Amino acid sequence: MRRPSWSLRDYDIMKRIYKGCSSAVYQAICTHSGLPVALKVYFLSRVPSNAMHMIAREVMIHADMNHKSIITLYSAFQEENRLVLVQEWAGRGDLYGVHRAMRRRMTEAQEAVLLPFLEGLAYLHARGICHRDIKPENILFTADWKLKLADFGVSIDLNNERAVTRAGTLDYMAPEVERCPMKVRPQDNKDDPRLAYSTAVDVWATGVLTYELLVGFPPFVADTQQHQQHASGAAPSPFLSAHATRASLSFPASMSAGARDFISLALAERPEERPTAVELLQHPWMRRALQRRVLFTRTSNSAPGSNANASGSAPGSPGAGSGSLGTGPAGAGAPAPRSGPGGRPVSRLSGSSRQFAAASGAAALGSQPHLQQPQQRVSPETSQDLRNGSVEEAWPGGSGSSHSGPAQC
Repeated sequence: MRRPSWSLRDYDIMKRIYKGCSSAVYQAICTHSGLPVALKVYFLSRVPSNAMHMIAREVMIHADMNHKSIITLYSAFQEENRLVLVQEWAGRGDLYGVHRAMRRRMTEAQEAVLLPFLEGLAYLHARGICHRDIKPENILFTADWKLKLADFGVSIDLNNERAVTRAGTLDYMAPEVERCPMKVRPQDNKDDPRLAYSTAVDVWATGVLTYELLVGFPPFVADTQQHQQHASGAAPSPFLSAHATRASLSFPASMSAGARDFISLALAERPEERPTAVELLQHPWMRRALQRRVLFTRTSNSAPGSNANASGSAPGSPGAGSGSLGTGPAGAGAPAPRSGPGGRPVSRLSGSSRQFAAASGAAALGSQPHLQQPQQRVSPETSQDLRNGSVEEAWPGGSGSSHSGPAQC
């Protein structure tokens, strides 16, 4: 919604969810609407100068997103030395937590959870956006179990620049990304087309994600030394580049031929051989998942005493989150309408944030997604500490995964 000005004074801070070296994520309540939001706060004095352009890119990419399967960025504003991103709140947490609660194994009947995810991914790719950090922690659920893709911290607009950086999470990193060198300056390697990769890296990550949901762990697990090198910024060993191939894939005997084919296609070693997100939606295995979901919904709605609008089903059920399904071709989905007065799109960037983005250039650095259900309300003094810029010291511990969910603020 439109608002003449945005300020941290408009929010009651409930809980800190994540704390990093230069950013933090909080659950908060909007004092205007009374609804929960996620506040991602960058402490600009702590952001390295060579990373400012990355935050600007994150804001500009996310502000342009308008899809029912993507977390909404309601606003971004700068207040003193803090850049605040007001995001949709995901009250059910992330797919990682849901998967863990299911003892890290989903049945193929439960893989319908991938349908709204692929719709959101197809929407991004159609706009030339590469997410670059697809993983369960960045797939969130709202209070009514609608799936949302989140965290555009390392996303990139391929219409404007080449993707040549080794970015993302190692277990989900495509071979062509893993081979890229680390960068010191934003412009490093941008003129080298040999390093450039495409949205196919998100398709690779989708294959890893699908395998992990069904089997319980990723198909390609890098060794401890590889993880340490990646975290420290050192040059990677060729572990994934050498071993992340179809030949090294191993499937449980219980996995269907359709699931194996879906995963194998997504994990093609050559990027040009991988299907697009839309083609994955059209895969026979996904079509069967959609048919099961429609059948489940019809059966549930026709049962005596059933409530077609009930929203308490968990994502483990084939019909969970049915409101997230797209209506466009192959489920790619037209964006859900969200507009201001007169049908015009809502402007989500404050003037100060536009100035920040323009001054910082265009690129993107990571931070975390969003949040989980609040456990306790913080004191008024703590909320004041955030406004005064000393909230990290005022808040004890309590880091966690970040997520988001339904709210309008």
